[in-house]
Amino acid sequence: NHPGVVANIVHHIHRFVSPVLARLYCRKHGQRYLEEIRSYLRDKPTVVHLVDEDFAIDNSFPDSKLEELKRKIVEVASQQPYWGEQIPTLWFLLEHQLMRLRDAGVK
Repeated sequence: NHPGVVANIVHHIHRFVSPVLARLYCRKHGQRYLEEIRSYLRDKPTVVHLVDEDFAIDNSFPDSKLEELKRKIVEVASQQPYWGEQIPTLWFLLEHQLMRLRDAGVK
């Protein structure tokens, strides 16, 4: 289900990466999906990290909205207090591997 998938993404973003969530949705069912996701996330702690802006992006061809999304991500991320701090590349690899192990059910 879409809200569950998005909640999982928000959890990982909130836990491991800059707290930015761009709401992406397809043109065909976009508004319905968006409302389901908003409703689902409304009472979650990570709701404070949502950016109240929608980006309808069609990834089947070059889309100017994608550039707007990229600019918004950089704008929001650059306002975070830890922006510009150096993080060892190995940490990203370790986090990625730990998430893969967890997703595979390894305890």
